[in-house]
Amino acid sequence: MRRSPILPWLARLGAVAISAAMVLMFAAPAKAGGAPMLVRDINPGGSSNPTGLTNVGGTLFFAATDGSHGRELWKSDGTTAGTRMVRNIRAGRAGSKPSDLTDVAGTLYFIADDGVHGQQIWKSDGTRAGTVSITHLTHDQWGPGLESITPVGDKVFFFAAWCCTGGHQLYVTDGTTAGTKVLDTLGPVSGVTAMGGKLYYGRGDDAGFGAGLWVSNGTVAGTRRIPGSPVNATQPTAVGDTVFFFAGAWDRPIRLWKTDGTRAGTTALTTRGELGPRPGDAELAVMGGKLYFVNGEDTNQVWKSNGTTHGTRAVTAFTSSYVTNLTAVGAGLFFSFGLDLWWSDGTRVGTTDLAPVNDGDMYVSAFMAVGSGLCFAVSDLEGSSDAWTLWQSDGTTAGTVPVASFVHPPAEGDVARASIGATLYFAADDGIHGNELWSYIP
Repeated sequence: MRRSPILPWLARLGAVAISAAMVLMFAAPAKAGGAPMLVRDINPGGSSNPTGLTNVGGTLFFAATDGSHGRELWKSDGTTAGTRMVRNIRAGRAGSKPSDLTDVAGTLYFIADDGVHGQQIWKSDGTRAGTVSITHLTHDQWGPGLESITPVGDKVFFFAAWCCTGGHQLYVTDGTTAGTKVLDTLGPVSGVTAMGGKLYYGRGDDAGFGAGLWVSNGTVAGTRRIPGSPVNATQPTAVGDTVFFFAGAWDRPIRLWKTDGTRAGTTALTTRGELGPRPGDAELAVMGGKLYFVNGEDTNQVWKSNGTTHGTRAVTAFTSSYVTNLTAVGAGLFFSFGLDLWWSDGTRVGTTDLAPVNDGDMYVSAFMAVGSGLCFAVSDLEGSSDAWTLWQSDGTTAGTVPVASFVHPPAEGDVARASIGATLYFAADDGIHGNELWSYIP
């Protein structure tokens, strides 16, 4: 028998707190200022384990299992009646396992396996008839693992990974089988972004070594290395008409670079030694036309760049602990430093601690911008408890408050979540219904 939700903050919330039983009485979407609500118990007696929550034109798409079918594509309008399976792509309990759900100009693109053709790219308009495979990739050589669906203008790029070799092939499609073709054969991929109708990607060679930053306009002839780009280019990120990226050996300090796609426009913004050795996994956020990032494992300072050498500098002066979860919300930047939640307007004087959100044994994670505020999770740091609490913040200490507690975090340690307008959708276990789809309006 499942445990009841853990609500250590009940006395502080008073009339705002309601019992789990009352929560379940609602069938309509959550109302602003209310409590989180169960959208639908998709798998009664078990867990549907929603993943890949994605907003496509105001409709929530996700992957889930109802206990009778395998993991398949579902959609929701936020109501119980409007939450249903889109198509049973693969009959039986195995399921098609939809992944990499991506909004492409109001159409959902995703990866799925129908049990016959292996992983392919599919698209869906939310109807059974309109949920179709658009690729017919052969699996004779590798049984490709598809990844990184990226819309660029009227095209969609994706990669097929070669089994066990670390190699990839870059594909482009116009949404039809005939319009799907290979553009590049490469080694490992170290990040992708889109700018100006082109795809930018960190490209490794066949031996697994970094081969610089590449760009593609969707043609073989237009797929090339950007002249002047250094090897080991990682995490390309578009900000306006500039692509920022990092470069450097894995065990040495990295440098921040920028490019506009030309040799003249490809330059380093930091000197050797300014940034610490943290290639490939730097925390990134974009706010107000600037790139924000975490500088290295040693200093863990928040930095920002406007694309100039002079405008690339530290925002914070932290010297210990870890900065994570950089998340831009409107004109503010939220992040966690150590075990606390912080907010910044992008200046050192405007960076403040939003007061403790725990007693020192908890940590914050799963940040999600919702409307003009932030929702996040507070969980047990040591793993001695499987409870976690949903919090919200408007960027002030008074407006940073707990909302509701849940149990049994997902196995992957993160909360599946998405926002549509002012509504947060997330996967959670209330201790009664298993891990199911919930909604909340801060």
